[in-house]
Amino acid sequence: MDLTDQTVSSTNEICIQDSLNASLMKLKVKMGATSVAPDSNDLIIYVDKQSSSSPTTERKQYVFNLTGPLKYCNETSDELIQQFKMVDNKVQIEAFVKRKVDTNESGNYVLETSTIEELDGSIITLFEGINYIYTNYTNGEITVIYPKDNEVTRAFLNNATYYEHLINDQDDFNLDDIYFKDAFTKSGDKLNLEVDNACVECIISKNNKFSLDSDGNLIINSINSAQELISNQNICDLIYPIGSIYLSVNSTNPSTLFGGTWVQIQDRFLIGCGSYANGTTGGNQTINLSHVHTTAGHTLTINEMPSHTHEFGAKVGGTGTASGWTPDSSAVEVSNKSGYDLMKTGGGQSHSHGNTGSALSSSQSIMPPFLAVYIWKRTA
Repeated sequence: MDLTDQTVSSTNEICIQDSLNASLMKLKVKMGATSVAPDSNDLIIYVDKQSSSSPTTERKQYVFNLTGPLKYCNETSDELIQQFKMVDNKVQIEAFVKRKVDTNESGNYVLETSTIEELDGSIITLFEGINYIYTNYTNGEITVIYPKDNEVTRAFLNNATYYEHLINDQDDFNLDDIYFKDAFTKSGDKLNLEVDNACVECIISKNNKFSLDSDGNLIINSINSAQELISNQNICDLIYPIGSIYLSVNSTNPSTLFGGTWVQIQDRFLIGCGSYANGTTGGNQTINLSHVHTTAGHTLTINEMPSHTHEFGAKVGGTGTASGWTPDSSAVEVSNKSGYDLMKTGGGQSHSHGNTGSALSSSQSIMPPFLAVYIWKRTA
């Protein structure tokens, strides 16, 4: 988090124009060449809406009890520092004086090895908007990191405060538990937070009916669009309305997948409604939804017939011998095409003809290639 534009330094007094109603994130006070310490050991921080030259009745003051005033020697100064830090996943405030200057036997200031004087911290709360920050030191050098009024700082401070409250297992969290409550908008007893970017592992609704994790897995019960509520049942009704046919190589009843009531269709081919030319009776044959089974009008070709044979014979009355015959008055003369012998039948010459024909057709299959599937029809 870049705090460059939230860090301000000045001598004697700092003016901030755009602060949140929250605590200072860091404070540092030290002496300069022209600084003058007060007579007491206390270092006082003042926060007001107006300059130190015209303080208001709303001015706040925060007192740090030191063992002695801050000292300055050879461009080196003692420093008072207060800041927030994380300890065991808890936000804590620490305050101390880093002592770098000491007094020798002659009463002169001399440099010494740096030591730490621990203090009781005091949360320094700013006003929203304009703030003037100064001390009881004349020309003291002041540096602060303050909570600038922007969305990033709001999100960070509010989430940090809520997290601290949560891990400490404290009582119900409410708006008065945070100094920067104006960073929120309030709706009833709940808080709304608007941010440009939030890095989280998972977002879960209070009633556990909605969740979105960092892997992009979204769990919801329904989607409320601008026109209608979209649910699993709505999706089923849109894709498979009543009367729809569902095909699958899986035997699972579609009701377990989409809802609704489904009836399985067995031992049937599907055929489209319409009409076809009836080669047997002539005209058109209509197929509609009332037909559960129908035969299409198709006349089998020779190759579509099963393989088979035909036997035939002929007999004409009369008498005679195999070597010759004399026709009587009932004889019939039959002449065939030119170039063939004349054949006569009839009279008393009795004879017969017989023959067994060769096999007809090649017995080709008329069943097209197929894939057996489960067929379901939605009825409700």
